[in-house]
Amino acid sequence: MALRATEGLKTLLAGKVPPGMDATGGNDHLVDCTFYFCTEAPPSQCSDWGAEIRSIWSWLEGQVELWQSKEAKVDSALPHCEDIQEVAALIKELQALCLYSPERLGQLKERMAELLRDM
Repeated sequence: MALRATEGLKTLLAGKVPPGMDATGGNDHLVDCTFYFCTEAPPSQCSDWGAEIRSIWSWLEGQVELWQSKEAKVDSALPHCEDIQEVAALIKELQALCLYSPERLGQLKERMAELLRDM
């Protein structure tokens, strides 16, 4: 779950082992090396691995931005959302991203239940 949550992925991209992952057994070294090769080492034309890991790293950075955007969208919609379909769409968006955000998902489901009660 550590890498399916925004904070966990941000922690990894900062070069640290995310909470929920064992920081021993080599994970700390793997994160350190990956962080170095993706952010500090000069690109090498001779390394397919290096090119691929940089590509994946860039994709992960994009995921963090996307997840933060979706979380902000949910946070701004929750207080005033009166449309069940909009709440359902937000739930589907979070689930489609495989974003682990149980608190927001719970708030959305609670909001949907409130709207259903008020019908």
